Amino acid sequence: MKVSVEPVAGERFGELSSVFASWQSNHPSSWKEQTESGVVFAAKNQTGEVVGVAVAGRKTVRQLRNDLFEIRLYVLPTWRKMGVAQELLLKTFEYLDGTDHDRCIGVFCWVTDSEVKAKKNEAIWPVTGMAYLGNSGEGHHLRVRYFKRSVI
Repeated sequence: MKVSVEPVAGERFGELSSVFASWQSNHPSSWKEQTESGVVFAAKNQTGEVVGVAVAGRKTVRQLRNDLFEIRLYVLPTWRKMGVAQELLLKTFEYLDGTDHDRCIGVFCWVTDSEVKAKKNEAIWPVTGMAYLGNSGEGHHLRVRYFKRSVI
């Protein structure tokens, strides 16, 4: 099933309430702070229902000695395995790469889903270009992709 992905501005956050509620109940986190200062994308199904969200906020990554955008994704359980997360990740990256990134050199994400870590274990994901860099202390995979004009 096809989805459309588009940026969401602050006045339209109400559209995301059901996805954020599901995200909060499954993975308590501080997504709300990131939505206020970052970039938010929504994936919508053919009827316009929001089925996934990507939130990108600027972070300093000590290991890389640079600022990158951390992308956090959440897709409703019934929409997983349909490429929605890949589409959200790709569209968010493309948008950020085309903007004045304020000294950010790329994007990164932590892969926390055990099924994704086991099945999507290529060094570089073919669809999104996200490269594996290592694991966190909790065993989460770190993935990164640099912007075209980045200099380290």
